[in-house]
Amino acid sequence: MCVQRPEGPWHAPEGLTFREWIRTGRPRPVTRADLDYHVTTLFPPVRPRGHLELRMIDAQPGPDGWIVPLAVTAALFDDPEAAEYAYRTVKPLAETAGWRPAPENPLWRAAARDALTDPELRTAAVACSPPRRRRCPGWAPPRDPRGGRGVHRALRGARPLPGRRPVGRVARRGRGPPRPWEGQPVTIDCESFRERAAAALLAARDRTRTLTGCVEDPDLVAQHSPLMSPLVWDLAHIGNQEEQWLLRAVGGRDALRPDIDSVYDAFEHPRAERPALPLLAPAEARGYVAEVRGRVLDVLERAELHGGPLLSAGFAFGMIAQHEQQHDETMLITHQLRAGPPVLDAPEPPPAPAGPCRPKSWCPAGRS
Repeated sequence: MCVQRPEGPWHAPEGLTFREWIRTGRPRPVTRADLDYHVTTLFPPVRPRGHLELRMIDAQPGPDGWIVPLAVTAALFDDPEAAEYAYRTVKPLAETAGWRPAPENPLWRAAARDALTDPELRTAAVACSPPRRRRCPGWAPPRDPRGGRGVHRALRGARPLPGRRPVGRVARRGRGPPRPWEGQPVTIDCESFRERAAAALLAARDRTRTLTGCVEDPDLVAQHSPLMSPLVWDLAHIGNQEEQWLLRAVGGRDALRPDIDSVYDAFEHPRAERPALPLLAPAEARGYVAEVRGRVLDVLERAELHGGPLLSAGFAFGMIAQHEQQHDETMLITHQLRAGPPVLDAPEPPPAPAGPCRPKSWCPAGRS
């Protein structure tokens, strides 16, 4: 968030959101010009600016990927028959999105996470693609000399975004006839998943203990940089997220500390203001995360690792282990910013391998 000034440099207050700026009127009252400027800094996939700016084009995979958004957008605006056909094709799918607006609803998240590897989204995309012009003649790509074959190839080669999991859904959204494989039992080794989940949780906790046990309490409660949280906030936040997801959502247990949920809500409180919150003291935070972990391991022993998205293959347990590891990385950065003698050490890295260096790789712009 940038606050413009008629004279001197512009100001970018740490953690300020436009909503907070409107509500508080600080550092100065908001003007229409501020809103107009703020809108130019938002980057949705399609941004209206008197024209449509298709910001996702250079992120499409393959040499033909750019054709898809261009052809679809042109058809929707230029051909009423194509627009009506697309509306009727996607309407049943859109009705499964629920009441939450994007990006909160499950359909939007599935699209962002899985892209065209989602079987229902893929079916709708292919049905609406220009190669289906026999059913909708107006959908020929305006500048594709291959008559739509490039679009079809781009759709056929679609992959999930890097770091995203491919889709292997069993449950449908309630539209269309069931597929042959749907409803079939999925066999997994629950004990193996339990062991892996427990090992991941315990390994992450060992790192957390190392990072929070190597300094005294004053260093735990201090904010060593306005860019980072106090270490004790990270510690209790780890336990609070574990309680909310694994004890309450997965285990159905009563809340241990519902009174601190808002204190450790990372979206509600930017890092710069976290030291002023009523944080748990270091000893209390350690006791809290230990009690949560003991109950979580009890839930893990009894949980049926199937039957829902949080339980399937131990998803929620792996998610929480990864969450703690992410905060371990954050706390390690805090240690690097902390003043005073170092309290962590590690062995020297091994020497670089002998021999010639690997050749450089060329990455075209817009493909990273």
